[in-house]
Amino acid sequence: MKWSLWAARYLVALALSMTPATRAAAQVPDHLECYKIRDPLKLAGIVDLNSPQFGRETGCKVSAAKLFCVPASKVVVSAVNKATGTPITPLSFWAPPAPADRICYKMKCPRPTPPDQQVTDQFGTRVLSNLRPSLLCTPAVPGPTPTPDAFHGFPATGQMTCWDTSGTVISCTGAGQDGDTRAGATLTYVDNGDGTITDLNTGLTWEKKSV
Repeated sequence: MKWSLWAARYLVALALSMTPATRAAAQVPDHLECYKIRDPLKLAGIVDLNSPQFGRETGCKVSAAKLFCVPASKVVVSAVNKATGTPITPLSFWAPPAPADRICYKMKCPRPTPPDQQVTDQFGTRVLSNLRPSLLCTPAVPGPTPTPDAFHGFPATGQMTCWDTSGTVISCTGAGQDGDTRAGATLTYVDNGDGTITDLNTGLTWEKKSV
């Protein structure tokens, strides 16, 4: 399959498990940089969806791919609210690294649609209204079809630098990504509310069990 990438780009911030942190020195690839595309596949399909936030949505129609997205990091050079002309001071937000490329397909779902949502990202808090399903983004990998095991492998974290809770770089010796304790370097997790927790250093999700 040959992709034709247009010049237009979109930077999409991941909203899942997003947590404030003083980690300015770290460039975490927790965004998706999305490219408009031309796809030779002329898809027409019906899917049923189930999301932790909005529940089940059935009978959704999916069609031609519109975007190809890859993990990326960013530095905000300047930002302004065009409605008021007020400069925006970005919040110190980061999330687990984006685990994979995505192909985003045009989608339309039957009513009812989700209610208005109050959300916060790096550019502030606001209420989003008129929510309508528009895109379905599926995991993708570069190149040809991988082996079955490659579809479910752990993501490469690429973590070669360790930080404590103040954002100061520390030695990775003994800090461990899977649960070692280091004085002054509290491990960072988020409770997903569904019986799992996400390690914000590696992006891995673990099931909680009591023994």
